[in-house]
Order: sequence, then structure tokens, then C-alpha cells
Amino acid sequence: SNLHASMEFRIFVSHHNPVAISQRNHTQHYPHLKNERMEIRSLIEDFFHNYVRENYGRGLVSIPNYVLDVYVDKNEKVWLIDFNPWCERTDALLFTWEEIVNLSIEHKLETGGGTQGDHGDYGAGDGDGDGHRDDNIIITIENKNPEMRVVMNENEVHCDPLSSYRAPIDAVYLASDQTGSDTFKDFMAMCQKPSELSKEDKD
Repeated sequence: SNLHASMEFRIFVSHHNPVAISQRNHTQHYPHLKNERMEIRSLIEDFFHNYVRENYGRGLVSIPNYVLDVYVDKNEKVWLIDFNPWCERTDALLFTWEEIVNLSIEHKLETGGGTQGDHGDYGAGDGDGDGHRDDNIIITIENKNPEMRVVMNENEVHCDPLSSYRAPIDAVYLASDQTGSDTFKDFMAMCQKPSELSKEDKD
């Protein structure tokens, strides 16, 4: 694949407006993102408002809250990769779902679409987040950018959530041997020999 993981991003959309953008591969630090993140955010916003919102925000699709993944190529063109549901089973990456819901509420208050403490359809429950649409809060604010987060240094790298399930590929091959041979048993015997030799040396 020619896709560079550093240029994949996740956008959290609340009532047809992006409220948060996260670096998608949060297990790595990509130094160039620190200086490029503002330009990347502008590219993503332009893409969202010109293409995605054109369909979702005009009522052609009735789901106002959703998450999407995009890719920004070397020519500064943004590509849509995937859609995800607005709920906790979608990884919030460099945010928490509590932060995202709060950003949603803040945006609603700033656009005059709600009152303090009104969570409306912003909660990150297990549903698909479709709810009831309110045209009054589908408002574009010029020069209002969503919060964007990238891994700024090595200390901010997140652990890969799947790392605890991994094993050396050789062990996988040995464990899945369907030939009926004693390959895995022979391998374990080889692993024990160094310790046995060490005991003999001590004796």
C-alpha cells in the first residue's frame, strides 16, 4: 500500500459540524505533523464542508452525528476512507468520548442551538446517533476550527490496544502446525536446553 499512516485522520462530527480531529495512528510519533497540523486541519475542513456536509448537512442523510476517517495525500487532496458510528465502540484515539461530547455541547452553545446542560443527541451511547434533526443548529461558523490533536512527542504515544494479543510469528506457525508432527514440542525442548546446560556448568 502507498498510504502513509501519518496522514490518516479521524473526524468526529456532531450535528453536521466537525468538532474534533485526531491523528488516526496514535501509536506513533510523526515529527512533521507538529508543524503541518494547522494546514492539514484546513484541508480536512474544506473537504468536509465541500463534499461530506453537502450530502449529510442538506438532509439527504438523516444522521447528524457520525465519525469518519480520511487520508490526505502528498498533493493535498483529501480522500474519504470510512464512516463509523458516533458511539463509544468507535475509538476516540487521542481524545476521550467525554471530551468529544463536551466539545459537541460547547459548539451547540456557541451556535445558539441549546442551553447549558442540554446534552441533546450528543451522548456517546451504543446507538447510531441519528436522533431528531434540528435545522436551527446546522450553522457554519467562519474561521471556527475543530480541535485537532496529533502526537506532539514520543512521550504522548499511546500503547497499541492490540499489542497484548500478539505473539512472534514463528510461534503462531508452530502452534498452527496441522501435519501431526511434534514441531512445537521439539521447539520447546530446544528452548529448555540452554537452561539445562547452565545447570550442568554450575554443577
